[in-house]
Amino acid sequence: MNNKLLSAIAIGVCLSFGAAHAASQNPNSTHSQRAACAKKAGDRQGAERKAFIKQCMGANSAARHNKKKTCSAEAKTKKLKGAERKAFMKKCVNK
Repeated sequence: MNNKLLSAIAIGVCLSFGAAHAASQNPNSTHSQRAACAKKAGDRQGAERKAFIKQCMGANSAARHNKKKTCSAEAKTKKLKGAERKAFMKKCVNK
């Protein structure tokens, strides 16, 4: 029983480190965007800080949406389909 519990805990820890590493590798991840917004918030505190970060995250979300639209239009112009389109979109959006 203890071996199964320890194995389950070890697997959970490994998975959580893997997810954290993946998020740190993607500069467009929500986590990295939130960290950047928190840094920009500076000395703001309380409700003012929360409102600033919310606005900042919304601006990042809007910018990402516009980037996706632009990349999608470019992929359509190039007549990309399937895996080729998916790879193009991933590369384009993460530029």
